[in-house]
Amino acid sequence: MLLWEQRPPPTFGFWIWLEVRVGLRPGELFLAEWEDTFQDFVPSQRSFVGAGRLYCKGCHDEWGWYMKSGLPRKNFKLNAACEELAQRFNVKILGRKADLGAPFLCTVCDQRCNAQNLQRHLETHVEASTVKLEGATQTEMCWVGQEEDIYCTPCWEFESDQYYDDWQPFLDHMQKELEASYQSFCDGNTGNSICHIRTNGQTYQVDLEKMEQTNAKTRKVRRVRRGQRPNDAILPMLRQKEAIMEDLIETNHGLDAKVMSLGEENEKLKLQVDAAKNEHVQKMMCAESWRMKDQHKLSVRQAIQLKDPVVEQIQSLLRSSCPDSHYGPCNVLRTIEVLSVEQIHNVKLWNKYVFQKEDIRKECEGMSRSPKLLIKSELDPLWMKLDESINEIVCLHGTTMDKVDPITTYGFDPRFANTSGLYGQGVYFTDQSCKSFKYSGAPSGGLGCFILSRVVLGYPHFAEGAMKQVKVEPARDESDPTKGRCNSVVVKPGIKNGAQHGGTATQVHNEFVLFNGLQAYPEMVICFKTTQ
Repeated sequence: MLLWEQRPPPTFGFWIWLEVRVGLRPGELFLAEWEDTFQDFVPSQRSFVGAGRLYCKGCHDEWGWYMKSGLPRKNFKLNAACEELAQRFNVKILGRKADLGAPFLCTVCDQRCNAQNLQRHLETHVEASTVKLEGATQTEMCWVGQEEDIYCTPCWEFESDQYYDDWQPFLDHMQKELEASYQSFCDGNTGNSICHIRTNGQTYQVDLEKMEQTNAKTRKVRRVRRGQRPNDAILPMLRQKEAIMEDLIETNHGLDAKVMSLGEENEKLKLQVDAAKNEHVQKMMCAESWRMKDQHKLSVRQAIQLKDPVVEQIQSLLRSSCPDSHYGPCNVLRTIEVLSVEQIHNVKLWNKYVFQKEDIRKECEGMSRSPKLLIKSELDPLWMKLDESINEIVCLHGTTMDKVDPITTYGFDPRFANTSGLYGQGVYFTDQSCKSFKYSGAPSGGLGCFILSRVVLGYPHFAEGAMKQVKVEPARDESDPTKGRCNSVVVKPGIKNGAQHGGTATQVHNEFVLFNGLQAYPEMVICFKTTQ
């Protein structure tokens, strides 16, 4: 490539042919002279001229020779922007003759130009090519000059103080005169670069080529310059566009937040769907095990996910089963919080329970259907199908955590019951959570445990007082043993049980006592805590 090296006057300088060489480190380049002496390229010691300041030999012969600063012909000197445009539109140089007044030929329109009007002429081609691109496939880049024409207007300024670089704009009428003269000069309509303007009684001569103004009277010379300022007509439109952009940005932020929220909801729904699929598979496995009589391959206790609606139903059931008339220690059950729920799948116990139901149904055939013998539980049966004809109800059995496994595996066994029970040595149930709470382990500060159970009361015996030391069901008719025994003992609130207060205490809660553990099936294990 060729590099022009400027030397101080009176020397014009000279050209140096350079070779690009790759350095030892990645990305490192050197420019070396083609002479025997190797010389590193030092930018601060080189002076470049024009946009096409480095040329290959072919480009130098066709173009670069005319651009070097050593050639004393102003008709060939172009600024960097003009040289870039000239190369873009393939402008030709007609020759090296010094007397050529218009040495540049525009190959687009075959018009000859000089160095002064070439840039303006080429900018018109840029504007025309940009307009043609509207509605068609864009192959040319938009020229910045078009944006300047739309958003900016020329602004002529004079230097009021050469020491402080203070520039002031000309008056409006002078702006128009200067711009008109400048455009006429650039278009080549006039070869004269001098124009005259008058203001405040003073006449000024402005040289548009040297960019100087001279006071015709005082001969004081000031620099002038042509710049740009915002187009006043376009400012309202720009402000409107800015307002629209701000609205769009705000709307976009709102949409981003909505998209994020929808994404989070979508992820939650996916988790719920996956959980439902897993739960369905688990239920199907349990059902299949029951059909195949192969339940021993699965765990007896199957956990129910906390987000399952049945968990919330059970928690609401426990809270509502504490009667409104109860207070004191019973109040804690109104804020009970369920921590886990497990459903019991024990084929062996279930079969024994079903067999016992059928046996009691046969015993109760012909039993009096008086309302007195029909028992209603305060607990909602939820999804369970119960047989009211044999007084099948839903009850709670309070116990500690260490008793859960034996009960869910082997069932309820009266042989392990308390021998000093107030209503006999049996398994006690209730339909009021505040009564079952007393035996759940929670009152001592730990976690509580309820076993939600199906219970068949059959033909009940209604207790009229304490029944300590009783180990079997009372007879249906003491005078006629052939009528058999009752199937359970039902204790209603209000009877004198003689437990406390000198034997005058009154029963407060409902209780149901079984002396045969097969009459109850453990349906669910509920682990809970109280918030008070």
